[in-house]
Amino acid sequence: MKMILEIAKYELSPIHEPAARDALDRAGLADLLPHRQLHPEVGTTGSGLYARFPLSAGGFRRNAGFAFTQAYATVAVPGVPALRVESAHPAAPWSVGVVGEWRTDLAAQPRATPDGQLGILAGDFDATPTIPRCAPSWRAGTTDHRAVLATLRSPTP
Repeated sequence: MKMILEIAKYELSPIHEPAARDALDRAGLADLLPHRQLHPEVGTTGSGLYARFPLSAGGFRRNAGFAFTQAYATVAVPGVPALRVESAHPAAPWSVGVVGEWRTDLAAQPRATPDGQLGILAGDFDATPTIPRCAPSWRAGTTDHRAVLATLRSPTP
C-alpha cells in the first residue's frame, strides 16, 4: 500500500481525475481494494470510494457550493449491519467570498439519526467541531474519529 501511495503522490494531481483512477489501478490498488464507487471528473470536482468488501446501492450527489461530488455506497462487511459510506467533499472556505458556499455544503451533509442506517461520512470537511456553524452536525449523533482514537490510547507502563 505504501508503494501505491508513493506512486499516486508523484503521478497524480488531483486524485479525483480519471487519470488518477488509471494510475492507481496500474499501481495495484484494484488488487487491494477491488470494489469501488467512482465518479471521476477532470479537475477537483470528482469523488470516489475504494473498498475491500462489496459495495451496493452506490451513486453520487453534487454539492451546491462548488459543485464537488460525493460518492456513496453501502458496504457489506461480514458480521456488521449494512454500512453506508460517503466521501465528504464540501467546498473549502479559502476566502471570505466563498464562505457561503462552504456553509451551504456543510449544511447539506448527511445527518446521523438514532433510527437511521449506520454510516461513515469520511473526508476533508475544512472544518472542526469547535466551529459554531459545524458543531450541531457533530452533536447530532456523529463521532469524530480523533475522539474515538483518543479513548483507545493508553499510556505505556
